[in-house]
Amino acid sequence: MQALYTKPTHSPQSKSVPHSIALSPNSSHFVTLSLPDRQVRVFNFLTGKKTRQYDESLTAIQEMQQAGTASAKLDDMEFGRRLAVERELERGSLEGEGSTGKGGLLRTANAVWDESGNFIIYPTLLGIKGKPGCESSIYDHFCLISPLAQS
Repeated sequence: MQALYTKPTHSPQSKSVPHSIALSPNSSHFVTLSLPDRQVRVFNFLTGKKTRQYDESLTAIQEMQQAGTASAKLDDMEFGRRLAVERELERGSLEGEGSTGKGGLLRTANAVWDESGNFIIYPTLLGIKGKPGCESSIYDHFCLISPLAQS
């Protein structure tokens, strides 16, 4: 059996590096979450080919919020607040503040598989999302939105 080694970038066009990787329960696929582009990518473990990709970038979420096509629409004030927090985390991550700085929190984000291996669960600006991980999944997606803070 020959071991394969590839450089840890997702594609020649992408300058992103995977910050987390998780193997599916049946070991047929793995998922990566990359920064700073916030792409969730699913790969077939045996072939190494990408089977799915989910764009969770701030730009994509902002466009969906404005168009009204987001999985959950937040009021504009709450969305703006969350967007500002995410941008601050992203800026700290890019400046390399380490695990003690604000950017360190963004670098701890990861995508994981549920026990069934049907869903990938990962954090987003809108809340915790779950998307199908494999082609055989009969479900579309789910999204858990955190409740608004009471003052």
